Amino acid sequence: MPGITPRRVCLYAVVPAGEADGVRASTRGLRSMVCGPVAAIVGKPGNESTRAALRHDRVVGRAVEVCSSVVPFRLGVELQSETELQEVLHANLELLSGHLARFHG
Repeated sequence: MPGITPRRVCLYAVVPAGEADGVRASTRGLRSMVCGPVAAIVGKPGNESTRAALRHDRVVGRAVEVCSSVVPFRLGVELQSETELQEVLHANLELLSGHLARFHG
């Protein structure tokens, strides 16, 4: 839409779609974006400060605690928009699903 700035997102991890709510519930400002059997855990982009690193570690740690499997992403992985994130998830769906199955349990 004209005049609307795309919302940049910071990608923390990908988890099984049905388990994303457990991660989001514990940390303010997180959202999930579902693509088939996987869900991306995302938040607002920050900077690469110590505070951002600690938040990233907490989010990924929480995902490990509450999800059966997790594909974590490095600190600072940002996408230009939610549309770009959806495209990345869709293009890598088979690979991400395979990693989640491999890491299950």
